[in-house]
Amino acid sequence: MWATELTPDERKFILVLRDAGLKLSAILEAINRFIGFKKFRAGPELLPRHQTAHKKWGDDHEDKMNVEWAAVLFSDEKKWNLDSPDGLQCRWIDTRHSDPVVVSRHSGGDSVMSRF
Repeated sequence: MWATELTPDERKFILVLRDAGLKLSAILEAINRFIGFKKFRAGPELLPRHQTAHKKWGDDHEDKMNVEWAAVLFSDEKKWNLDSPDGLQCRWIDTRHSDPVVVSRHSGGDSVMSRF
């Protein structure tokens, strides 16, 4: 998925190792330092503007009475995990590039239903 071609410098590096008499396994070990297996980041970090928006939403809604909140339906939809039962989303990635970000939502985001 994130496969990349070797750069000219990396090709030269492989040829130098081959000319030095290294076996194929040693060459593969040397170039595998660019490839890693790691867990994806959960999602992009919250920026200050996101944190401000969250606080503003809370401040705007803190005066609601319990009766008003009782009329709000927070949907808790099922999260479908297509990777594995434990949710560990690991992929082989090229460590020369920045990590890909996988964005997922448990409950579909900001959907709130109300009957005021």
